[in-house]
Amino acid sequence: MAFWIWIVIINSAGFLMVEQDFRRMKARKMRSSTSGFIWNVLLGGGSGQLLAMIMRRHIPEAAMSVSVTLFVIAAQVAGVIYSRTPEGQQQLKKWNLNAAKTSIETSVEKTKSFLEKIDRSTGKSARTDFSDD
Repeated sequence: MAFWIWIVIINSAGFLMVEQDFRRMKARKMRSSTSGFIWNVLLGGGSGQLLAMIMRRHIPEAAMSVSVTLFVIAAQVAGVIYSRTPEGQQQLKKWNLNAAKTSIETSVEKTKSFLEKIDRSTGKSARTDFSDD
């Protein structure tokens, strides 16, 4: 369910980004940045952008080309379909999220000990703000 909520939200955002760029173009104001369009497509909002581009007959200068957007959408759909197959389910089980969490915690501990060594050798604090929350 959360996946579908995300898809609706991110595609709505992509649609609104193209609409906003279209309005800015008409008003001859500063256009939207390329990075915003790219991140939206990579996070799943390419369909919303594509729909707005077709409805408005507007290809934003800062947007990725339509062919790249279509490629990313196809790759995302293929990934979702693959994740629903038995082979995809086995692959997802192989990716142990607890191992990733442990790896991150280990990296944080190593960073903290490294900063403590710097603190001891220089007599100054090398930390900015690491809280143990």
